[in-house]
Amino acid sequence: MNNSNRRLLTAVLGFTCAFIFLKSATAARVDDVIATVNNAPIFLSRYRKELAATLNDMAQSNPMAMRDPAFIQQIKGKVLDDLIDQQLLYQAGKDLKIKIHQDDIDKALAEIKSRFNVDENGNPLSPLEAQAAFDKQLKAMGLTYQQYRKRLEKQVMAKKVLDQEVKSKVEPPATPEIQAYFNEITQYIASGSTEPPAGMTPYAAQDFLMAVERVKSSTSERVQLARILVRVSPNDPKAEKTRALRDANQYKAMLMDGTSTFSEIAKTYSEDPNSAPNGGDIGFIPRGALPPALDKAVFSLDVGQISDPLLNDEGYNIVRVKSHQAAEKPEFDKFKNYLKEVLMDVESHKLMDKYIKSLREKAVIVKHKSLLK
Repeated sequence: MNNSNRRLLTAVLGFTCAFIFLKSATAARVDDVIATVNNAPIFLSRYRKELAATLNDMAQSNPMAMRDPAFIQQIKGKVLDDLIDQQLLYQAGKDLKIKIHQDDIDKALAEIKSRFNVDENGNPLSPLEAQAAFDKQLKAMGLTYQQYRKRLEKQVMAKKVLDQEVKSKVEPPATPEIQAYFNEITQYIASGSTEPPAGMTPYAAQDFLMAVERVKSSTSERVQLARILVRVSPNDPKAEKTRALRDANQYKAMLMDGTSTFSEIAKTYSEDPNSAPNGGDIGFIPRGALPPALDKAVFSLDVGQISDPLLNDEGYNIVRVKSHQAAEKPEFDKFKNYLKEVLMDVESHKLMDKYIKSLREKAVIVKHKSLLK
């Protein structure tokens, strides 16, 4: 599955947590149903689980917004609308006589289960540990393995609908359109703005800003870094901060006296699970991407030079500059194929919105809004 397809599906389905009901419940009480879509119920219990998961994500990513009652009410409405859209897509698949095979479900299940191969800190898990983590998640959702497969079948159906009715209709942009988009990006970078251009839809703005970062990170002055991280939080007690600095100084001393190499120490002691297996390599960092004090310290180092322990919100960082590249002028040919995919993704979102709007216009949708309070 390519990135565009995955992002399109994720935007509509919330791939790992968007579950469509298994059976209609004609005996259910009216109070158990928060909405109906062509007489198919969306149960209040399902809605509450989706809402809880969404609010939990929001609390971590945007805690300030969670203090706004109007924002919370907006999220409540959006969660219900997403569930309605999911049901519409499933019904559309049935009308289109799209077939789902067991291999389709197996592939989708394998992709989801692969996300349980690491723990919450990014550390790899054994196959048995990964399976246990997956089973624990199913239990938390109150589902058996077979029930999950049945519900996953509905997700696969929705994906096939989007592939057939949306993605297949996206035409590749012509070179002049790509060139114009590239020019808009380079002008935006030169302006120093951080807000998306006016008039863009949320999806288009998100894609535009991601493209901006891709171009900027590939052409700005940048350094390739490796780091050894000793984690400590600003809220940790003084004794813990003293311990972390002591450990960081010890690792720096080992590097200076040749006791061990940077890569060896990073693999053994660094508390960054993403870079440690690669000897601490974190790739290229453009100037200005780090907090000001850290940015100044890093860009003052020569290639091959190792810093003293540098403190940020993650903890103490010992960094080594592997290479230093000067800023360069963005070249259209270098980004043409990438921007072509971005524009196709933007068009996919537009067609998706149009398609789902058409499904809504033909459907009979009843919401019990009182249950949103």
